[in-house]
Amino acid sequence: MCELQPHYVKIDMNLIRDIHKDRSRYALVKSLMEFSNLTNIRIIAEGIETAEEMETLIQMGIQYGQGYFIARPADNTVELREELLDFIKAANIKKHSSYNQDVNTFYIKHICTNGLTISESMVVEKVLQYFEEKTSIPGVCITDDLEVDEYTPISCVAAIAMERKDNHQQ
Repeated sequence: MCELQPHYVKIDMNLIRDIHKDRSRYALVKSLMEFSNLTNIRIIAEGIETAEEMETLIQMGIQYGQGYFIARPADNTVELREELLDFIKAANIKKHSSYNQDVNTFYIKHICTNGLTISESMVVEKVLQYFEEKTSIPGVCITDDLEVDEYTPISCVAAIAMERKDNHQQ
């Protein structure tokens, strides 16, 4: 994956099967998900057959899936069942209610850490050099040069995403 730098990776159904019961499978898929988040790769989970598998994958943040739980194989695209759409919505609401708290009472300060901010006018080479020197920093926050202060973020970039070859094309 590091050399190919794919945009999508499909996880085999053998890793998805009973993921909600198997800590090893869960840990491996979760680590792949973490890696994919840092490298801007989208994950496709193959062979989702139960509601428990689907909910577990949604909780992990897996973006795409296929399997009998979603729909049977077909020659043409099919509409998803209303019950499935309701299930997906409910699982996402549950996921985003972090730690069983209502999102209206759970603050970002509970999950954030202090980090470095850089100007949007900083050249990529200097940002890459910073990441090489500070290997423990997963990313930086980017600020707008025209804003009032350096604490007004406009974007962010992960260190590992900077290493993608297609990010250096002009």
